[in-house]
Amino acid sequence: MPLLWRVYLPSAAVLALAALALIVLPVSVSRRTLPPEMLVISGALVLALVVNLVLIRHSLSAVRQLVVLARGV
Repeated sequence: MPLLWRVYLPSAAVLALAALALIVLPVSVSRRTLPPEMLVISGALVLALVVNLVLIRHSLSAVRQLVVLARGV
């Protein structure tokens, strides 16, 4: 699988899950965002970023292995 797709697909999956969560979960944001709402939004953003980082790191593991191999040559 090309590297582009190995990086793109996990990111797309994270965004799709975030969109699905917004559709399914009973959440709303006030006109003036309240502190508890900001906390939930910030927590969801951090979770999405961490999941995205883990998936991208996994996707690029073959490149990391190639770099280690190239350094040993």
